[in-house]
Amino acid sequence: MRRRGISTLMAALLLLILAISAGAIIYAYTMGFLGGFRATPSKQGVLALDSAKCTTEEIKAYIRNIGGGTVIIDRAYVNGRAVEGAGYVFQVEDSELEAGESTEVTIKIPGGFQPGRSYEVKIVGKRGAEILFTVQPKGKAGWLGDWAKRVKLTVDHNDIDEDLTDFPLLIHISSSSGIGGDDVTFIFDEVGSNRFKIAVTTSDGVTQCYVEVEYWDAVNEEAWLWVRVPSISSSEDTVLYLYYDNSKADNTAYVGDPGSSAAQQVWDDNYLFVSHMADDPDDSHIRDSTSNGNDGSKKGSGEPAQVSAIIGYGQEYVDDVKDDDYIELYPFDYDLTEFTVSFWMKTDSTKMSGIVSCSDGVSQHNELLIYNPTGLWIYLKGSLATTGVSANDGSWHQIVVTWRSSDGQLKLYKDGSPAYTGNLQSGATINPANLIMGQEQDSFRGDFDPDEAFIGLMDEVRVSNVVRSGAWIKASYEAGIDNLIDFGGEETY
Repeated sequence: MRRRGISTLMAALLLLILAISAGAIIYAYTMGFLGGFRATPSKQGVLALDSAKCTTEEIKAYIRNIGGGTVIIDRAYVNGRAVEGAGYVFQVEDSELEAGESTEVTIKIPGGFQPGRSYEVKIVGKRGAEILFTVQPKGKAGWLGDWAKRVKLTVDHNDIDEDLTDFPLLIHISSSSGIGGDDVTFIFDEVGSNRFKIAVTTSDGVTQCYVEVEYWDAVNEEAWLWVRVPSISSSEDTVLYLYYDNSKADNTAYVGDPGSSAAQQVWDDNYLFVSHMADDPDDSHIRDSTSNGNDGSKKGSGEPAQVSAIIGYGQEYVDDVKDDDYIELYPFDYDLTEFTVSFWMKTDSTKMSGIVSCSDGVSQHNELLIYNPTGLWIYLKGSLATTGVSANDGSWHQIVVTWRSSDGQLKLYKDGSPAYTGNLQSGATINPANLIMGQEQDSFRGDFDPDEAFIGLMDEVRVSNVVRSGAWIKASYEAGIDNLIDFGGEETY
């Protein structure tokens, strides 16, 4: 019997049937079905919003995974822009969420969030889960979030001879403060001893400045604050705002005691040493307010002694049998081609005494010496300039000495005004190995002559590795005598 072959048409139909069957199997598997078995697909969680709060400073959102799989929160967008890079903050308390778990998300953007404006926020997980919501800052335009109270501070431009940048401005809070002798003790009525429940902003009312709390006495209602102001104008008054609210969390990101990270930010990188001359951390030491760690050691406990001074506390070098009080920074090792040394002093002594003394650590013990309050002398590498400027009338005086190597220009300012100009050690480099306040060194770190010991009070000692301008020095003096700021009245939210 003759066997017939499969026709071409039948073969084509058979292949088509097989292809369709295979495709159906692939489709069924992909969709989760295969015969009586249902395949489990890759599960993805689903994000939901529990709550969100927006202030002018930040967004805090509480996100929950209500789906069946894990979500790993990966990124965020604000008004379509990714939250990343300089000035942006995207923090997630727990980025990996199982079903039913929640987490806190914090978002900050440069310049903050403006009251009255809506912000669309999208939070996205690694495998595509996302949530979209809209927030609007609580607060009003030109006001720092929902802080309860503030007072306006106006810096008088008539005492600013040229524009100043990153200037450490002194703010005095008391019953008689500023140019008008204003009573601003209502600040203590709100926050009491909680000195970190304050904030200082620029004129926009929102941008915060760094603050160092030198002194805060809630009982006697007096405080001294140092604030790094980004810009102070010489052509128009500069406005700042001081906020205070006892209900707020401590504002330690921007406000701190001497030595804290926030407080160190008040002083620019050109400051090598800044001391408010209070006992800190004990009565044998003083603290450097910069990040350089140039803390000072006293001769001994209470030698010299802490006393009330022109700004907070200072140190008193007493007239006794020994006349051996001093404070030393060691090591204090720098190569200086220019500098500014400033301090406040009060004395009526007629002694030819050492006020600030630096040795090179080898043989030149007059590497830098400011000497003789009766007619201030300045030594640089042993060379002498006699200024004829006296500061021993028993009153407080701010003394500032500047020098630059390029032409040897030496200047002395008394109470904010130029009092002497000369030339000394052109082309030299000043190489201090230590710095002593209150004695003149006849050998490295010692050999003090009691007849050359400083007798009096010292406060606010600073050393910079640049020449500060005459405008900077004048503004520092005016602030030091509380004659630079005018206070407004209390404003409420």
